[in-house]
Amino acid sequence: MMWSIARMVGIAGLSVAFISAAAALDAARVNDAQKAANELLERAKGSHQTGAPPRLSDPAVQKLFDRVFDTKTLEAAPVPFSEVQRLMQWFTAGNQIGTIYILSGTNLTDTAKAGEDPQALARIEKNLAAYAPEMGRYYDFMVTMSGVVSDTFGPWLASLKPEQREKPNVKSGADQVRSGLLGVVNGSLGSLAIDDVDDAFRRDRMAKLNAVAPKLATFLEPEQLATLRAAADELAGSMSNPEVQASVKAFGAKLAKP
Repeated sequence: MMWSIARMVGIAGLSVAFISAAAALDAARVNDAQKAANELLERAKGSHQTGAPPRLSDPAVQKLFDRVFDTKTLEAAPVPFSEVQRLMQWFTAGNQIGTIYILSGTNLTDTAKAGEDPQALARIEKNLAAYAPEMGRYYDFMVTMSGVVSDTFGPWLASLKPEQREKPNVKSGADQVRSGLLGVVNGSLGSLAIDDVDDAFRRDRMAKLNAVAPKLATFLEPEQLATLRAAADELAGSMSNPEVQASVKAFGAKLAKP
């Protein structure tokens, strides 16, 4: 299903350009996540050609994944807007890891070029199932972070006066953030339509998506939520497992604006 691959690739192209005045998020934790991501990138060097990225079956790789993708500290309490710069740094570190597995064996180093290469797209579809443990951790991280970002930006924007929200830099920044999060969630949904993905993978991803849906509903624009609901409806219609289908439908229902 090539439509779902385009969505999946879109996650790795996420770009968020919205700068805060300060960043109080634990610098040591964020820097450690970046260091772990850098080590994984080093271990994966050349995997876009060899098709042999580091695997979670290696205990050392498992520890590096945990350092990047463990978001318990972020989920425990809302992240103030003053900390958004480091939050985005952490987001980017995790996104770099997903790119390793998306592009494994494609001979590409840039996800933006995948749409121009049918063979690369076919390989990317196979990669999702082949690297399901790694891709599952990646998707869960990106979806969870989308909820954290929504909880960070939403209250800050709501605190501004209408004329402040309409300032070009504020409006443009908010639009970029929303667009990026839409791409993340759309990509995660699209990944579940891949034929070779099993229902256990789908159930686990939907658990994260359902947890984040109310946060997205308060932050994304109505037309963006409509896009996600349409994608959920399409996905639900293609699911043969009743539990997965019900979970996808529940996700769509949670996207109604409060």
